[in-house]
Amino acid sequence: MSLRRILIFSLCLIAPALGIAPAGAWAAGLGGAADPVVTLKAPGSLWLGDTVTLRVTVQPAVPGGVVAIESKVDGAWAPIAGGTLGEASRLSVAWQPDTYGFFRLRASLEAGVDHAAGVSATRRVVVNRPNKHDVPYRFAHYIVIVVHEYKLYYYEHGKNVRAFTWLSGVRAIARPSAGSISTASGGRPAAPWERAPCTTASRVGSRSTAPTSPGC
Repeated sequence: MSLRRILIFSLCLIAPALGIAPAGAWAAGLGGAADPVVTLKAPGSLWLGDTVTLRVTVQPAVPGGVVAIESKVDGAWAPIAGGTLGEASRLSVAWQPDTYGFFRLRASLEAGVDHAAGVSATRRVVVNRPNKHDVPYRFAHYIVIVVHEYKLYYYEHGKNVRAFTWLSGVRAIARPSAGSISTASGGRPAAPWERAPCTTASRVGSRSTAPTSPGC
């Protein structure tokens, strides 16, 4: 055991008996106590217009501690919500983003008379842009095939950039293999306007999710 650890241990034992200071205060003053651990829980994604709950916990417990939930904008952290920790050292706040895109959030605990300041790890949250086919914002390139309309809808980050109409009597079938180049009816190679470079959309829950193929 090092001399520093022996000194800290001795002070923690002797100080309370002498009435000088509580053991915890000595340990904190000499770096023996851990800094507050701040944890932020947030959903990975939501849709613009939705309201979600952001949850913060701090350990060791700091009832009454002041917490700010911040978003990184143009390289700087700006508060978007906040409040005071309850008796269980927890805080829950409602958040409704006013725009879509990628957000980076963190929780920051202000320093107090009996605790140090603390900051949580950064959480990335995706706010999806509403669209006709529920295409998630995180996909840079995404194609939706609507068979009964004979149309392909090309999306970029949840925005419908262009729609393609299939030739009469020809159906392009997207394949999930690398490159995902379709063939037209009859087995001949598909013409450029018949190709679907991404996989067809599948449904998970109430949202449409499908990763793009390597050829996108």
